[in-house]
Amino acid sequence: TYRFLGVLFDPKLKWNAQTERAGRSASAWINLVRRLARTTTGISAKGMRQLYTAITIPKMSYAAEVWYTTPHLPTPNATRRTGSIKFTQKLVTEQRRAAITILGAMRTTAGDVLSVHAHL
Repeated sequence: TYRFLGVLFDPKLKWNAQTERAGRSASAWINLVRRLARTTTGISAKGMRQLYTAITIPKMSYAAEVWYTTPHLPTPNATRRTGSIKFTQKLVTEQRRAAITILGAMRTTAGDVLSVHAHL
């Protein structure tokens, strides 16, 4: 793999290394935000949301215009989606973790409800 301007290129342009790196980066930054989210002495939900939108989202979506492909059906009759499906699932998982942290919600709360209430 080759690294240019912080983006990892592999010879076949499969972008697997870059998506793995972006997923790890997102997870690491969300863990750092979670450290600040103490119940009694932590920062407010508004502050955590600002940290998430200002730092975590740009970190995990850096140069996504180059390596990210929106999941889609290649033909009208296709049953399997193509694109960056694995990374999209990782992104949804990490956003759910961030929303749980921001709201102080229970882990069993539905992810779409969390995203709406956390304004993500």
